[in-house]
Amino acid sequence: YDLKGKRYLEVYDKYYLGDVGLRHAQLGFKEGDISGILENLVYLELRRRGFRVSIGKWNEMEVDFVAEKENEKEYIQVTYLLASNETIRREFDPLREISDNYPKKVLSLDPIWGNNLDGIRRQNIIDFLKESD
Repeated sequence: YDLKGKRYLEVYDKYYLGDVGLRHAQLGFKEGDISGILENLVYLELRRRGFRVSIGKWNEMEVDFVAEKENEKEYIQVTYLLASNETIRREFDPLREISDNYPKKVLSLDPIWGNNLDGIRRQNIIDFLKESD
């Protein structure tokens, strides 16, 4: 979804699996793939909750998920850990650029002390998964 032009892009290749175990069976488990696995997990959960899910583009930056259903919209970034300033910038900067007032969220496996930065909610992925619809 082109966040600046407010339209859907024609082609953008990003794939998510219905069962990550099949990927591990074919390619083997690689510890460095944890961020992609977490992103896949969040995608499946958003779909389970009934959201239509797109990938957002803002100029050269990417928003992992634009989740929409009925009158709801939410922007979500997913990362393993917010362990460096570079990672924090990479995850928060695209959300800072979006000027509408829909909720914005960064999910990670960090223990969360304080829950937002510049109005963008930080949330632990496990807590996100335990939320009810």
